[in-house]
Amino acid sequence: MNTMRHLENVLREDLQRVILLALSRERFFVKNAFYGGTALRLLYGLRRSSEDLDFVCLEGCETFSWDPFLPAVGKSAAAFGFSVSGIELKPGQSTPKMLVSVMLRESLSNRRRYYSHGQYLIDAVHAHKKVMVRLEIDLDDPCHSEPVTEQVLLPAPFLVSTFQKPDLFAGKMHAVLFRSWRSRVKGRDWFDMLWYLGQEIPLRIECLERKMKQSGKLEERVSLTQDLFREHYVEVCRRVNFRKAFDDVEPFLEEEDVELVKDAFTEERMLRLVDRFRFEG
Repeated sequence: MNTMRHLENVLREDLQRVILLALSRERFFVKNAFYGGTALRLLYGLRRSSEDLDFVCLEGCETFSWDPFLPAVGKSAAAFGFSVSGIELKPGQSTPKMLVSVMLRESLSNRRRYYSHGQYLIDAVHAHKKVMVRLEIDLDDPCHSEPVTEQVLLPAPFLVSTFQKPDLFAGKMHAVLFRSWRSRVKGRDWFDMLWYLGQEIPLRIECLERKMKQSGKLEERVSLTQDLFREHYVEVCRRVNFRKAFDDVEPFLEEEDVELVKDAFTEERMLRLVDRFRFEG
C-alpha cells in the first residue's frame, strides 16, 4: 500500500473516533445506532480502514436533524488537533448526510501520542492535508433490530449503540447482493462478508428479507428461504468482476493482508463459500 494513503487512512480513523466521541457526549446514541464497515473496524477490529460513518435512527426519525450536533463535532475536532475547514449538510428524504472536512493543525504533536514510537511516519503528512468523513443516517430501517451497547476506548472511553452481529451481517449482505454502483463493485462489502463468515456469525435472514422487500428486490408475498438466498448469492458471484472488487478494497487493507485477500477475490473462491453461511431468525 502507498505509505501516504496508509497515513491518510490512519488520520481519517482518528477523526472518525473524535466525531463519535462528540456524538456520544451529545447523547446521539440514545436514539441512533452505529453500523456499517467503520463500526466493524472500530468496535470489532476489522482489518481494513473505512471512509464513512453510517447510522440508523431508532427514535424520533421524523424530526431528525444533524444541526444540534454541529457545534460539538467542531469543538471535539479542534480539541484533538484538527482544524475544521467545513461542515456541509446534505438533507435527504431517508438518508440525510453530514460531510465533515478538516485540516491538520500546523503542529502534529497531538497525533503522535496515539502511536507507538516509529509506528507511523506522521511527519510525512503535510500539515495542511485535508481529511474528510461523511456521516449518513438511515431514517427508515425496516428491521427494527434491538440495539446493543459497545465501548470505544480512544481518544477517550465512550459508549455507542450498535446492533447484534447477525443484524449487521444482514445489512452487509443486502449491500453485497444489491448495492448499485453502475459498473463498479464495492469490494469492501465482499471483504466484510469474509470477516463475518470467518467469525462464524449467523445471518439474520428475517432482517435481510425485510430489507429486500423494502428495496423492491423481493416480492411481498415471497419468503426469503435459505435456498433462495443461496441462489441470489451464486447469481451475484457469477456476474461480479472480482478483479475490480479487489481494486476497490486494496487501498484500505493492512499491508500484510494484500496478497492473501487478492488470492481470495476470485469467482471460484467466493462460490465455495455458499455453504459456509449460517442462519438465524
